[in-house]
Amino acid sequence: MNASVLPSPSLIVLSPELREQLVGRVRLVAPALRQRLGSGWSDSDVELVFLHYLYGLVAMSLPAAEPEATVDALRSFALLAMDEDAFAKVVQIAPPSGNDPLARAVIAAEELGRRDAGIFCRPILDEAHQTTSNPNP
Repeated sequence: MNASVLPSPSLIVLSPELREQLVGRVRLVAPALRQRLGSGWSDSDVELVFLHYLYGLVAMSLPAAEPEATVDALRSFALLAMDEDAFAKVVQIAPPSGNDPLARAVIAAEELGRRDAGIFCRPILDEAHQTTSNPNP
């Protein structure tokens, strides 16, 4: 696990403020998920749920990103909470389907990631909209 987000070309397009907010959120969510899901879930299941949270976060933060850039951003954020081997394994797992607890947790985690990114991105998008709407502040 790394102390900071790796230098990632995908994340450079984000403002430093937004990057720091997202990093802070990732650092809070990772242990909270582990604690909430507890011992009833395997490490790979918890990591899969976490990766889907990150996917929601990245999809909202970098909506126009190419697939390679999305994976690069996922990796950068994931390495804050898991090692490279765990990431390499979990990124290959197909999301579960159906209505079992893991499938529901994956869907909920991705929605939470999208919501969290929306919260952090909204002030930046609002500011950008105000700047383009009113060129003479």
